Amino acid sequence: MMTLTSFTRRLLVGVLLLLLFLASLFGLWRRDLARRERETALERRLAVMAREVLDVVEKNRRLLRGLRFVDPPLRSAAAVASFSTMPFLALTDDEGVIVESYRGWLGEGMPLPKGLVTTSLSVTPLLSPGGHPLVVLAQPLGREGWLIAGFAPRHLFSPGDLLREEEWSLLLSPEGQVLVALGGTRLFPFGATLPSALTERAQSTRSWAGLKQRFLVLPLPGQSLTVAVGYPEALIWREALQKGLAAGGALLLGAFSVLLVVFPLFSSVLRSLGGLSASLVRSEELLAGAPDPMEAMETLRALGGAERPKTAFIELEAIGRAFDRLLETVAREGEELAGLYEKASAMEEELADANRHLTGVMGRLNALLRLSQETQGAGDLDGAAEAVTAELCRLFGSPFAAVVALEEGEPLLWSWSGRQELQEVFLRDLSASPVDAFFRSGPLSWEGTRLFLFSLKSLQRLVGGVAVALPPGGDDESLEGVMEPLRPHLAGLLHSREMLGEVRMAYHDVALRMQALTEAYHEETGAHLGRIGEYAAFFGSRLGLDREFVKDLRAFSQLHDLGKLKVPMEILAKPSPLTEAEFEVMKNHALWGAQILGDSPWFAMARKICLSHHERWCGGGYPRGLSGAAIPLEGRIVALCDVYDALRSRRSYKVPFSHDRAMTILLEGDGRVMPDHFDPRLLEIVRKEGAALAAIFDSFPEEEV
Repeated sequence: MMTLTSFTRRLLVGVLLLLLFLASLFGLWRRDLARRERETALERRLAVMAREVLDVVEKNRRLLRGLRFVDPPLRSAAAVASFSTMPFLALTDDEGVIVESYRGWLGEGMPLPKGLVTTSLSVTPLLSPGGHPLVVLAQPLGREGWLIAGFAPRHLFSPGDLLREEEWSLLLSPEGQVLVALGGTRLFPFGATLPSALTERAQSTRSWAGLKQRFLVLPLPGQSLTVAVGYPEALIWREALQKGLAAGGALLLGAFSVLLVVFPLFSSVLRSLGGLSASLVRSEELLAGAPDPMEAMETLRALGGAERPKTAFIELEAIGRAFDRLLETVAREGEELAGLYEKASAMEEELADANRHLTGVMGRLNALLRLSQETQGAGDLDGAAEAVTAELCRLFGSPFAAVVALEEGEPLLWSWSGRQELQEVFLRDLSASPVDAFFRSGPLSWEGTRLFLFSLKSLQRLVGGVAVALPPGGDDESLEGVMEPLRPHLAGLLHSREMLGEVRMAYHDVALRMQALTEAYHEETGAHLGRIGEYAAFFGSRLGLDREFVKDLRAFSQLHDLGKLKVPMEILAKPSPLTEAEFEVMKNHALWGAQILGDSPWFAMARKICLSHHERWCGGGYPRGLSGAAIPLEGRIVALCDVYDALRSRRSYKVPFSHDRAMTILLEGDGRVMPDHFDPRLLEIVRKEGAALAAIFDSFPEEEV
């Protein structure tokens, strides 16, 4: 314990220490503010540098792309002049050997490293006679080789005027070598190499050339170069001291001035409060000695009428009078509270019962809210159904939950969660009785649990149901409370799924009519197109694709040659081999097919098939020269189906081959058709189950002419 006098002294010391502490915090705040201001400006500078570099790279890349249509490239003076900033420019063959040299010291016949040719953007000193690094762009020219261009790194961005005193900016190679330095050439001379640990972090502080420097690093998206900006760490402290000392000193001076005025008044208030405190202590002692509450109320009244110590402040005098009135009021209200206590005890029990009921209701509401959030957060209808079953299992500790849809009157297990063996038992029980009767039954004793069934209706029509298994002791009342408001929402999901299926079937019908139009125009018969659809569906099922994808694949694969409607009939029906010019026209049918289909999202798969069914796994196809996994899966499937059926079918330019002959060509090649044209996974299916393709071919015989 302490007296008011000692407290006053300690308070004064504490205030002084607090002011010193606040001044220190202010200095640190100014330091952090200076750092944030500078780094915000440098981050903008970093973004500008990166954008400048990417713009220059893209500008030069567009120039190179434009030259692939010049035959041969760079023969015109205007084309060469457009690359005046490039000290190296050459045309190589597929192996990287220079065929024609337009700029630079390397002549025809000189080989370039393979990695330099096949990498779209790189940095190397090999192309400069002085050994200075050049930024190298490589542009493929199809079968003609590569167009290689190199330019000095300083052309990648302009210095500008955004750097402040002592700041610097760098352009770094993939190995961290300084290619261009602005504002810090003495610290970072050309060719200096930054540690990889520094260039791999977006922000860091590190000693460099005996000084602690702040580094901000940004790798260029999609490129191998890096830009960096920074400043000396000591610069921040200098700025903080310059701006913070004056403000901190002014703050301390102002605080001292306030203390000189306020402290005497504060001391006077403390003396008055000391007198009031003594009166309150005496009152507490008298009240504590009262034998019972009622006598305590009388003591409070007596204390309220006692004489108070004199005070020099009107406000403190008012506090004393208010304290007397307070004691009188407390005594009067205390007597009334005693009577109300008994009533409060009875009400407390009633509130406890209501609280227990409300807790149960809130639990059901929380469960319903969680289910609603899960379904709304799903990206599609299937995801919403999966979210519902997973959340039901989590909420009620259920070992199994399922959503059943009706598809053409037959039950379909749309989504389920829980134990696999219970899913198999559920399917068995569901198939043993009609769906409407199954979901009208009450809770079932099922595999050691209770199975609750909820039918789902849309427009008074049964569209499916939900099943939830509760473990022993499960809260069936909560389950009923959650499912009752959720059922219309789930019925809407099922109805939406049904409508989506009808839209899909409508587009399949349109595809069938387009297929008939294709059949009428050129020699590919309806039997051929039907076989293509069945081949494609066979491969899709063997790859484990979902049933909706396989349905779309069966329908839209038959539109693969839709673009032939725009091919002139004299080319399309020509009995002899096509000339090179005629074949170039024929190849356009892949693009024309996608144009005919338009931009409807429902025809997305059909467009992919039209565009990619002549691409090859090895990369030698058309129209875009895609290879490997870059070719859409549906295009890879239809490519193999089309070749197999073409080998088996009679054409104006060939006789039909047997199944064995077609299998040999697909798996071993004949020079024109080679195994590396196709996805290896599909060829493995052909190798193991080729007889299925023969069965499909035989089930669609060609009509006799």
